[in-house]
Amino acid sequence: MTEVILGREALADGLSRHDLQRWYRQLYRGVYIPKYAVPTVRDRTYGAWLYSDRTGVIGGVAASALHGAQWIDDDVPIELLVGERRRQPGLIVRMDRLRDDEVVTVDGLPVTTPSRTAFDMGRLSTDMKNCP
Repeated sequence: MTEVILGREALADGLSRHDLQRWYRQLYRGVYIPKYAVPTVRDRTYGAWLYSDRTGVIGGVAASALHGAQWIDDDVPIELLVGERRRQPGLIVRMDRLRDDEVVTVDGLPVTTPSRTAFDMGRLSTDMKNCP
């Protein structure tokens, strides 16, 4: 995984604002990735979780990728379930309520369970609604 950082934490740890701007580019508001790195779906998922101040839960296609689904493009929008709506390009932010048994930890990230992920993808996917 590529190094994905919160800008405010990097600055507090001693990285200068000049070096942040010189060596990193913004992935999401306040979240940075090395300037020449090509972000994977895992990098973008981790960045979305950082963007939520480590409180969001990853859902949808990104959750399915973390559960092992193959052939997921690196540029899919990341679905993030949070307590408050925060619009952001590249993110689908939902305010759904989750029960404790609908969240698991995968690679250190809170992710919807495989069954909740499948349920959400089936009921919320716009691509599936256009199928005959």
